[in-house]
Amino acid sequence: MMFLRIFLPALLLTTNAFADGPQNFSDPRQAIEAAKQDKKLIVFLLSDSFSREGKAVEEAVNDQLKNHGNEFVIVRCSAGSQAHRTMFSERFKKDVSRAPVAVVSNADGTEVTGCYGVKPRIYRKMLTHARIKAGFVKDQQKIIELREEILEGEDEELLVKSIFGIKKGDLRGKKVTMTPSRVWTYKNGKKFTAALLEGRGELGIFVGENGGTMEVKFNDLSEVDTEYLKTVLRFEETKEK
Repeated sequence: MMFLRIFLPALLLTTNAFADGPQNFSDPRQAIEAAKQDKKLIVFLLSDSFSREGKAVEEAVNDQLKNHGNEFVIVRCSAGSQAHRTMFSERFKKDVSRAPVAVVSNADGTEVTGCYGVKPRIYRKMLTHARIKAGFVKDQQKIIELREEILEGEDEELLVKSIFGIKKGDLRGKKVTMTPSRVWTYKNGKKFTAALLEGRGELGIFVGENGGTMEVKFNDLSEVDTEYLKTVLRFEETKEK
């Protein structure tokens, strides 16, 4: 009885500690059904659980997703299972000789991303990339910060080779603009193409197609453009005295 009094609370505590983590499955069909019900992504992870590298990768994946059980389920696939290896080689077209390997997909089987390798940190970065691609992160500034985290301390070439779907330059921080890029017209008829980055009183900071910035007085823009700015930015035109 004394053992039960000690053991049961500890068991409940352990269960609650992982309450927000993703469900783990060994049967892909069960994972797909669970993902369909809640519109989650599926992480198919092929590894050797008995190897040090495989265990480290599995731990990294579960730890990275410990607060994202509402977004992911995990299928733990064994590198020793011919059925699992066939699924990766034929369905996902992946080189199973490079296992551990992970593939993240939607419930309908559409691949989102994934990665090869034995470095746990690459799997963590890949899962962050998956959250961005799936639209789980909405705030543009947060997306920039997460992309910077993915790049931090890494050779970009290594990330491109390791993580599926990442191209060189994809992770470079992009300025968050207040308007889309468009053609603006001055009162004198001259035009320029840019997006409004920031408003500072009667001045606008615009970013051009080449990434450079320039300052433009709002009152120097055409009436059409200033009316547009009023609707988008609730900008109140200030006339020079």
